[in-house]
Amino acid sequence: MNILRNTKLSKKLIGGVLFLLLFLSTGIGTVAYYQAASALQSHASTNMPQVASYGADIIRATLDRHLSVVKIMAEHPDMKSMDWERQKAAMQQMVQLGGYMGMGFVTPDGNARYSDDSVAQIGDRIFIRLALQGTANISDVIMSRVTNSTVMMVAVPVRDNNNRIAGVLNVRLDATWLSEVTDGIGYGDKGYSYIIDGKGTLIAHGNREFVRNQTNFIEESKTKPEFTDLANMFVRMTRGETGFDEYPFMGSDRFFGYHPIPGTDWSIAVGAQKDDIFHLLPIMRMTIIIITLIFISIVSVLIYLLARSITVPIAKGVALAQEIAKGDFSMRLNMDRGDEIGILAKALD
Repeated sequence: MNILRNTKLSKKLIGGVLFLLLFLSTGIGTVAYYQAASALQSHASTNMPQVASYGADIIRATLDRHLSVVKIMAEHPDMKSMDWERQKAAMQQMVQLGGYMGMGFVTPDGNARYSDDSVAQIGDRIFIRLALQGTANISDVIMSRVTNSTVMMVAVPVRDNNNRIAGVLNVRLDATWLSEVTDGIGYGDKGYSYIIDGKGTLIAHGNREFVRNQTNFIEESKTKPEFTDLANMFVRMTRGETGFDEYPFMGSDRFFGYHPIPGTDWSIAVGAQKDDIFHLLPIMRMTIIIITLIFISIVSVLIYLLARSITVPIAKGVALAQEIAKGDFSMRLNMDRGDEIGILAKALD
């Protein structure tokens, strides 16, 4: 053992092999870590737009259901009668059965009379104009002039018995239904989703204040540079594009896939915080470190034994050679080895 400790060759051999082993282990671990991170991000960039497409189909199906129901209501004989009392009674019953916020009949001049006897002039609303032209449609999320809250309007033309458009059946929906749908759509355990309209205004979000305040981060970014990356994604969404993006928001990086909602100028984004997607990476990193340390410890013992089997005989041979140089030929190595060290020992003997 003392011979080994005093042998420069053993130190070089052990140190060199351990350095090489540490270098290789660190390199392999680093490559594995970043490949895993890349795989997670690639998986997210592929799947998030697909989840967004799935969410868009759910929203479209819900919109179609509302349109279909109101179209059936517009064909009710009491609605087509143009008798207000009959219309009012029918709408009151429909509101109760359908759970709507309100329902009214709009005449061609834009005057609306609701089943609760409230009135409003809404002829300038685009959804009313479209319905008077014969197109059933659903509005964006708007501030109601009657309830002063965020609502969505389903506007369907009502035809009289001569099949002429005599008015519009206007059904008021609580806009929170849209956010309630997106509440159930997300990527991963902590994921979430939101919807913007064609101007970039949030019309569905887990944070209801964004919806009530009609927050638009495209406009916000003009005075707040921290929203620039988010606004750029919103611009792509308003163009009807499908894709994947990353942006910082409220102190954390977010991953989102987005997809347009068919038949509207809306777009839905589905994603999560980057840390939630990569939450297994720190565990993986620690596992790599622990395995590397265990592996190095085991190999270190093996290297020590290997170095000892090489350097101890060499050290003995050096000692013999030094004795011979002094003129003492009595010392012998007596090594029974078949390798080059054994051949050298026999030659010295």
